[in-house]
Amino acid sequence: MTLNIYFNPYPGITTDKESASGCLLSTAKSFKQLSDRIKIKTHDPEGQDAIKCFRFFQDKCGASYTPIQFIHNIHKFSGKDRALVTYLFRSIDKGSRLNNDALSICEDLVLKDFDCAAPVLEYALKNDGMALTISDDNDWKCDFFYFIDRTEELPNIHGQSNCSPLFKWISSWEKRNATFIDILENRFKILFAPGAFNSINPNRQEEIGIIEAFEKKKHTDYAVDNDLIKAFKAKHGLIFELRIYEEGARVFFSLHDYRPVVGGFYRKSCSIDQNKAGEQAAKRLKNSGYL
Repeated sequence: MTLNIYFNPYPGITTDKESASGCLLSTAKSFKQLSDRIKIKTHDPEGQDAIKCFRFFQDKCGASYTPIQFIHNIHKFSGKDRALVTYLFRSIDKGSRLNNDALSICEDLVLKDFDCAAPVLEYALKNDGMALTISDDNDWKCDFFYFIDRTEELPNIHGQSNCSPLFKWISSWEKRNATFIDILENRFKILFAPGAFNSINPNRQEEIGIIEAFEKKKHTDYAVDNDLIKAFKAKHGLIFELRIYEEGARVFFSLHDYRPVVGGFYRKSCSIDQNKAGEQAAKRLKNSGYL
């Protein structure tokens, strides 16, 4: 499942060089955090609203610069910072083009606290997407946009140091849009051996438990702790067992280039015993070249 991110073309020009460079870099960092968290697709408005035409900075002589012109002529980032900023601009510029015909579905909803229509942001809201804003104006640097007479919120990437409100929104978005497999593949980069679902398909409660368990262990690179993760010695090789205690469920997996590869599942109520389920999972992993 892919989250759509829409470039916000509405903020005005800044004349503060240091503030401009700071918000470019911070927005790039926030964007990278989000793109590491979930698969994304960017959308860039057409014409003068595109990022390559977006007038972002004005110098003392009155000359205005787009973000790309700014980093090439005004503030030349270096090293990791340059890579981050370049990644941001290329991701948007090479993304999908949002043409004006698509915006015809918009109803000119009024953006709260701005008292104006913002068709690109309205389109993002109606498509359950997210906005990306490059601005040093505090009015635009908010985690969520709202429209008058609408209850929905539009999350906004703006260079915030704390992205947890956006991550929380993404978790809700995933529940609305993503399948169990989407979440495992996108959030944890999990692979699946052919036949991994031959034994059982986890029910919804088991899915929630499995996601929560992987979330707890991903920061330890899925190290064995003899609690949530236990080593399982099978005839075909050593694999791992992720335990979901409340549901009596188990996930058998190996690691390949630091990524979990699921070989099979088990629940207490299934027709085979736990050891046999583990052996079958190990065999699938072996046959797939992951052991």
